[in-house]
Amino acid sequence: MVEDIRELEKVKKELLERGGYVDQITRLISTIKKRPIIDFLSSHNIIPKYGFPIDVVELQVLYPSDSARKLELQRDLKIAISEYAPGSQVVAAGNIWESQYVKRNPKQNWLRYRYVICDICHRYHSTLADTNKEITQCEACSADLQHCKNKGEFIIPEFGFVCSNSKPKTVGEKRPRKTYSTRPYFSGECIPEVTIEKTFHNGIILKAEAASHGKLAVINDAGRSGFRICKTCGYSIPGRNKLPNSHKNAFDRTCTGTFMRVALGHQYLTDILKIEFEGYSNPNEDFWFSLLYALLEGMSAAMGINRDDIEGCIYPMKEKHNEPALILFDTIPGGAGHVRRAIKDEDYLSMILQAAYNKMSKCTCGSEEGHSSCYGCLRNYTNQFCHERLDRSLVMKFLETLGVAEQSK
Repeated sequence: MVEDIRELEKVKKELLERGGYVDQITRLISTIKKRPIIDFLSSHNIIPKYGFPIDVVELQVLYPSDSARKLELQRDLKIAISEYAPGSQVVAAGNIWESQYVKRNPKQNWLRYRYVICDICHRYHSTLADTNKEITQCEACSADLQHCKNKGEFIIPEFGFVCSNSKPKTVGEKRPRKTYSTRPYFSGECIPEVTIEKTFHNGIILKAEAASHGKLAVINDAGRSGFRICKTCGYSIPGRNKLPNSHKNAFDRTCTGTFMRVALGHQYLTDILKIEFEGYSNPNEDFWFSLLYALLEGMSAAMGINRDDIEGCIYPMKEKHNEPALILFDTIPGGAGHVRRAIKDEDYLSMILQAAYNKMSKCTCGSEEGHSSCYGCLRNYTNQFCHERLDRSLVMKFLETLGVAEQSK
């Protein structure tokens, strides 16, 4: 936060020297400075986040009705950028409300970031779009990032969202429309604290490292097409849709603002647990996704953690493309200590592996061979992007090679 302000102040100074327009930069600096200090302290793990409602945004309903006035639609920002994204529909009070605007604050600006996901090692990189910083080289594998496929700009919709002011539809048999599910990315930035290792009979070494201040990001890019958002009123549509000849703001007045194409994103810091299986290589990414979500299910069951409180992602290691690290993290920004509990000793790791195997082996999807997945074993709302790739049989076979199956008998 402090570093972002310094960079923006440099840009402002350079613009002033050239006689440039600095109003936008001034509003960005104001946006950062006016963030509640409690948000900063919580997200940086100085005070516990779960005691304070930070990173929560609202889907505002302006339709003039008694039921609409009573609605309070709020979500954590990393969920809201999908569930409340323009074009998404939400069921509340017997009606279907459709998000149409990314809410603007007249005295502040959305923070806009440039981001790149490295094609080779999948490390997440970002920088404020209004600074002079460029993202040209991967900080992990030194690859050239200028031609990466997964790159662009996103804004943080921290002021919330606003519904269309048209009359809502009544709930029918059709499921409410959602825009694109999001997936987390790890930047590689963290502060390592404790490392523990467990060696199996076949020579594979499970290396687990707990760390704090792990920087993660969630991005909704509307299926790589982004969202077209009016800079003046926040009127928004998914990028694949055709722009209307004219549009109105949330108060039904004609707006003549111009549009920008961006994704919706959110960055936060939390506790992480990095798990590597040294000595085991597998080029099948489906296996690693399946193992990741099996371990999360195992941790939830073995340690009594609500599954929604932990999540994970794959982080390919430098020069080990077939041996990626599995990043497990607390979904609560700032961390709640869940994943750090997992490496108090080797027994916890064994319990997690055992619970993961038990859950996979007891599921009945995919018949006896189990070449499938379902919501009873690996699938959940957050991993929709890879549902078709998840296979519980891959996890069972791997854990059996580690000797986990024998322990359950």
